Amino acid sequence: MQTSTNTSTQKSAALPDAWVAAIFKRLGLNYGNLWTSQFPTQQRTDEMIAEWGKALANVQPHKIKHALEHLPDMPPTLPQFRRLCECHNDDWEHRGAAYKPFPPALPKPKAKPDTVANALSAIRARPRMTPDEMAAEARRLREAGQ
Repeated sequence: MQTSTNTSTQKSAALPDAWVAAIFKRLGLNYGNLWTSQFPTQQRTDEMIAEWGKALANVQPHKIKHALEHLPDMPPTLPQFRRLCECHNDDWEHRGAAYKPFPPALPKPKAKPDTVANALSAIRARPRMTPDEMAAEARRLREAGQ
């Protein structure tokens, strides 16, 4: 008895050559000779298409599109292109360090009431100064090395 397998749950062997060729064409249009000079022969081009097809086999099309829309200044290597694809996040336009989750901070330490009271009384005890007087005091302290 033959069993059927669900193709949607199986991993693809490779991205279709036509798709990779389209990616290469787009990279060639963007980078010109910087890209095309990497493929001096048709055999080399075919080898690279096969390799990129394997490496991009399970990358979703919208992630490839995102990578092609966010190309760096220099032609990407295969690992760099994969990282560009992986940087796509449906929730954020960009995925830089600013958007990465970070561990929660430690709770703020509680201020000691007597320390707060002493600091406030020291502030209140100072004579009020005009901005010019504050600047002169700052200069005096700076010149005194404080």
